[in-house]
Parts: sequence; structure tokens; C-alpha cells
Amino acid sequence: VDVVEPTGSETHVYGAIGADTVRAVFRDRVPVRPGDLLPVSVDPGNIHLFDKATGLPL
Repeated sequence: VDVVEPTGSETHVYGAIGADTVRAVFRDRVPVRPGDLLPVSVDPGNIHLFDKATGLPL
């Protein structure tokens, strides 16, 4: 975890998986801090991917 950003009803958590930067959005408050390591699993039905250059959804 690099950055934790509480934004009202959500928490945005920024970090890295290998050389890739990722952002996870949680619908509630999560008890994480910069420097924490989080396990990651993905439900393919709930993931949204965007083109880095254009910002458009893939």
C-alpha cells in the first residue's frame, strides 16, 4: 500500500503489483496504512479496466 485516500463513503487504496500501479476502491472504511501488504484476489465480474493512455474503458 502506497496511499490510502478516504473519500466520504469509499476508501481508495493505491499500491503496486510488480511494476504495475493499482487502485482498489472499497465501499467502506478499511483499516490499512501505507506500507501494509494486502492479499489480492479479483472477481472478474466486478473489475473495471481502463486504457492508461486514453482513460477509456477496455
